[in-house]
Amino acid sequence: MSKIIAIIHGRMSSSRLPGKVLMPLAGETVFFHHVERMKQCPKVQTIFLGTSKNPNNQPLIAEANRINIPTYAGAEEDVIERYISIAEREGADFIVRCGCDKPLFSYEIVNVLLDNHRNEDLLFCTTLLGKGIGSEIISLNSLKTIHKYYRGPAISKYMHEYPHLFTMRGIEVNDEFSRPDFRLTLDTPEDYKLFSILYEEFYIPGQPVDLKNVFRYLDDNPEIANINRFSVEKQVNRYVKELETKPMMTVYREKNGKVYVLNRMGQNISKQDFFRSLENLEWD
Repeated sequence: MSKIIAIIHGRMSSSRLPGKVLMPLAGETVFFHHVERMKQCPKVQTIFLGTSKNPNNQPLIAEANRINIPTYAGAEEDVIERYISIAEREGADFIVRCGCDKPLFSYEIVNVLLDNHRNEDLLFCTTLLGKGIGSEIISLNSLKTIHKYYRGPAISKYMHEYPHLFTMRGIEVNDEFSRPDFRLTLDTPEDYKLFSILYEEFYIPGQPVDLKNVFRYLDDNPEIANINRFSVEKQVNRYVKELETKPMMTVYREKNGKVYVLNRMGQNISKQDFFRSLENLEWD
């Protein structure tokens, strides 16, 4: 039986909003609320904090210790190394990954992913969501492959660029979560102002905020929903989202009848990799 853990990765040195992981929301820290929401996912066997060895992260580690969350401190810029090290240490096969910038991520979506997981290298949500709502499940084996070529925070970036090398699947979730008009990710002071209002309005200790109530409230109060309308998503995140909508492969036939296939990055795919990728697709 596969072991699935959750890793919440974060650090104190955020470039746009330093220390955001420990900022207060309704009397608790941003990190605490991530943990509380992830605890609503019964198939997650353990929740971990993945941070870096930078001494500035000691207060974050202390907060994790306070709420009995195990920690790992690794490379400052190499997020994937943190994931691999934790998974290997714990004997985990798959990880629910969650950046510590989603104080209202949907644990309902995480549970849908867990219920539908079939040992894919990557399982993600294809429904158009608001920023800061979705999550994904990724395998340890795929992380080891990615780590040979990539070290940055957009962990699944390499997989979306070279999908024929992995077993990937996207699933749809209930349309009630499809609110791309709302930005619910914590990167700027304006984002924090919005979250502060929402948590003061809805948070009851011991009861994670119901995302559906948040959506209704923002619909009824557009002036609040627009507080962070000028906040800009990180370029790498926009890039990965764009990849998800592009064709996985393009097939060409030359005048002489020779056929060749290119992946999303415009690189030729071998016949072996092409047929392997077809085996991983779901057919109607």
